[in-house]
Amino acid sequence: ATYNLASDKNITGTYTEDVAKVTVTVGDKVYKGGTVANGTFTFYAFDKIKNATDIVTIHAYDSVGELLDTKTLKVVTGVPVVTKGSITVNDMLVPGDKNITGTYTDDVHHVVVTVDDKDYKGGTFVDGEFKFYAFDKITSASSTVTMQAFDKAGKVLDTKTVKLVGPAAENVIKGTITPNALVLGTDKNITGTYSGEVKSV
Repeated sequence: ATYNLASDKNITGTYTEDVAKVTVTVGDKVYKGGTVANGTFTFYAFDKIKNATDIVTIHAYDSVGELLDTKTLKVVTGVPVVTKGSITVNDMLVPGDKNITGTYTDDVHHVVVTVDDKDYKGGTFVDGEFKFYAFDKITSASSTVTMQAFDKAGKVLDTKTVKLVGPAAENVIKGTITPNALVLGTDKNITGTYSGEVKSV
């Protein structure tokens, strides 16, 4: 395993069989902890490994504390990997569309969609195109919706506002009524005029 001082915060790796926990020794100081589950382990080392000259070893134990394996960790220095990417978001018809769709570039891994201050994570990203199911999240064209694109490590790469398009004006049912004055003791009916699509009152 290799740990990069410029970019890594955790020691990560895989394990087999009866490994239940690990310890990390930096110089002559032993640290316990880490997460060991489903064949992989993670150990936070950002505040423990400071120099490329540090001698770091990882010890693997079973559930009763028997030492099963020991590995030396290679510590390197280097320029952190710089990720980049952007998203282009298509207009969304509300009602009408079930997904927010668009395109992405470079290192975009996932997005977070914020609908009126509520965050939703997810999306499907394949071959430069993405879609995000939003039918149950965006119910009004008056909502404020933004989309943030992240790289695999969780760094924000781009932010866009999602334009919501409501029904076309010609498809919106409209109508008004104007009642006439009612004279008590004389008029038996309320009368008036209507316009647009009024069918009943």
